[in-house]
Amino acid sequence: MSTDHFVKHKWAETRTDWNFNILFNDQPQVANYARQFHDALNHPGLYQPVPAEWLHSTVLRVGFLEDFTEAEMLEVAKRLGSKFAAIKMPEFLLGQWWMWGGNPCVHFTPEDPMNEVFKILVRELSEVVGRDRLAKELKFTPHITLAYSKTYDDEKGVFRQLQTVDAEAVPVSIKKVSLIKQRVENHYYLWEVVKEIELG
Repeated sequence: MSTDHFVKHKWAETRTDWNFNILFNDQPQVANYARQFHDALNHPGLYQPVPAEWLHSTVLRVGFLEDFTEAEMLEVAKRLGSKFAAIKMPEFLLGQWWMWGGNPCVHFTPEDPMNEVFKILVRELSEVVGRDRLAKELKFTPHITLAYSKTYDDEKGVFRQLQTVDAEAVPVSIKKVSLIKQRVENHYYLWEVVKEIELG
């Protein structure tokens, strides 16, 4: 049984978060790749596929807008600038789908450079706001969610539908991490970009 994604994250429907995300709206191959799954995502256990312009990978959810000031977040972004610029970023491949908590997702690889980005982000964020103000467990899995789950009991059915899709992996570039204000609308996430931090 998969629980509705927006029930598990019930605050998301009504509150706005500070997030550090990777955005793909400038890479049409990501939208084209995701579009190949749209028919397979037509399942009563899933909400509509995430529209192309809102496909993303969450590196870190910091917390609610009211719990962290914009000045704090901009200071974190400033500190990340030179550190992110020093990371050599390879070309990534987007291509392996899997089910995660009822959500159909796709993975991008290699992971190690993104794990380094995550580690530096957590360190600098902790220096600015204090580690005790952040979630106890912080982790990152490189992925893009194609559609979010309702509460349903047919993950095997979604799995079988996804197996019918013959989509080749596509190259993607990750050149920046975006500090955003994120909210939910129509059962997917959208945002306002506050600051972009260049990588490599």
